[in-house]
Amino acid sequence: MQKNHQPDKQFLQEMGALLAARAGQGRMAPPPSLTHLAEHIASARRYQKLTRAALALKMGVSEAEIYALEQGLLSYAELDLPFLGKLAVALNEDIETLL
Repeated sequence: MQKNHQPDKQFLQEMGALLAARAGQGRMAPPPSLTHLAEHIASARRYQKLTRAALALKMGVSEAEIYALEQGLLSYAELDLPFLGKLAVALNEDIETLL
């Protein structure tokens, strides 16, 4: 059975809203430290054999947020302690590794 790899409409809408908000704040490129964190999270997710959708479900957030996180599109302000705590639990990581 062939899997359909087209993004769903909700994902595209959520991603569009995240990018529009970021562009409205005049910042598109993430700082290097945020890029490093994004790469670490994507690597940890793959190591745990989780899809973005599965990680989003474990955290109670949208798949678009996980995608934006892994692309370094979320700001430090959006990465608050409760969010990072949920991320650490979902990835079986110490929160200190994410700070």
